[in-house]
Amino acid sequence: MAKYKKKKRKRNDKAIIAVAALAAVIVIAVIAVVLVRTGKSAVQTAATQDGGSDSPGGAKTGGSVNTSGEIMDDSAVRELAEGENPEDIEIQVKTSAGYVEPGKDTLDIQKIQGFTTQAGGEESNPESAESSGQAGTVLSDPNLSVNAVGSYTGNFLEDGSDEPVADVASILITNNSAQMLQVGQVTFQVNDTETATFKVTNLPAGTSALVMEQNRREYKEDDDYSYGNTATAYIDSPSLESDKFDIEMENGKVRVINKTDQAYSRVYVYYKYVQMGGAYKGGITYRTPVENVPANGSAEAVAGHMNPDGTLVVDVQIAE
Repeated sequence: MAKYKKKKRKRNDKAIIAVAALAAVIVIAVIAVVLVRTGKSAVQTAATQDGGSDSPGGAKTGGSVNTSGEIMDDSAVRELAEGENPEDIEIQVKTSAGYVEPGKDTLDIQKIQGFTTQAGGEESNPESAESSGQAGTVLSDPNLSVNAVGSYTGNFLEDGSDEPVADVASILITNNSAQMLQVGQVTFQVNDTETATFKVTNLPAGTSALVMEQNRREYKEDDDYSYGNTATAYIDSPSLESDKFDIEMENGKVRVINKTDQAYSRVYVYYKYVQMGGAYKGGITYRTPVENVPANGSAEAVAGHMNPDGTLVVDVQIAE
């Protein structure tokens, strides 16, 4: 992989970038405050997809993708048409048999499918510090680090479309903090006139994710990934409400088993793709509402991207 070029920028350019980053942080902070006051979590922000199913008698399924970074509401979930069977709905489940659950020291870049670090058009040794970006990429948030920069070929996940793409700029990013990265945005000034932006949500402490450039920018060796401005928000690591619920995953479905004597009108389940190589796949987080969960009973929902061999639950929230 080519060495990242450290360009000398004018002081006023740095000031403009710094001001932009500060403004992004302020926006995220304001959103977080509003969400706290309304009893909701900011994990419902950038790159989160809704999907889900009501219990029998009023099923909801499908969902729309939030690419603007705004909070999604219930209108994003469509009602089933009369006579429509949830079992007939096309799901977009991917499997990663043999995946290693992301955690501290699980990252193995060589095993990540579709990701290539390049030098002179050839695959380089991703274990070297130079090719991995560890020596050449610095982020303004010291809690985050970039392990590698390169190109990705496969399904584009960041907008929920799963469309096939080739040579999209991608980064392997690690959350080194003791908290969950609730939402993070990294922007690189890759040349004099263009930027590359990467968004990630719900990244647990100590884990890594392969994140694709949000606008599908093609990876170019001449682009400068030496410094990234970040806008981030963190939350305490979620408990998954395991004292109240057991979560069961099936292909395209999720089931919430209520272990308490209290019924819940809505429980949100957040999950992410995993892959070989010990990292999450994509910055995107999927959210499925499971409704009308009875006391000491269970309810299930359609979760279009869920598969026990390819996804992991990262958060569970009870709607107030």
